[in-house]
Amino acid sequence: MVRIQNRISVGLEVLQYFTTREWWFDTNNFKSLVRILNPVDQELFPMDLTVIQDEPYIESCMIGAKLYCLKEKLENLPKARLQNKILYVLDRLVSLFFYLLLVYWIVSYFEPARELLSYGGPVVRYLPLVGKAVFKDEAI
Repeated sequence: MVRIQNRISVGLEVLQYFTTREWWFDTNNFKSLVRILNPVDQELFPMDLTVIQDEPYIESCMIGAKLYCLKEKLENLPKARLQNKILYVLDRLVSLFFYLLLVYWIVSYFEPARELLSYGGPVVRYLPLVGKAVFKDEAI
């Protein structure tokens, strides 16, 4: 985990200059090119920026950052995606457990919360931890 955090830290330091500043580019020359190009060149060099698809563009930016800024190999990409999915699922499970534990604690110590959740019936009854706390006087 420390190695991953160090990689993230280095990546943030490399990109910090570019991501924390406001950039403004004069595009008058680009705009004038649209009027100057002949129809053949307009087909070869499309100038309509509204047709750019966001997802492939962002994906290529991320791959470029990994390849050129972080000096990572593209062969590691499937492994990194799998690891990212595993960490995402782990995060969701830990978050779910935390909130269930929080609700269990609230229901265990506050009678109004227990009374309110008891109206949930079968839905609340089968929630891990919470069902036992709400219906602790009854056999589940």
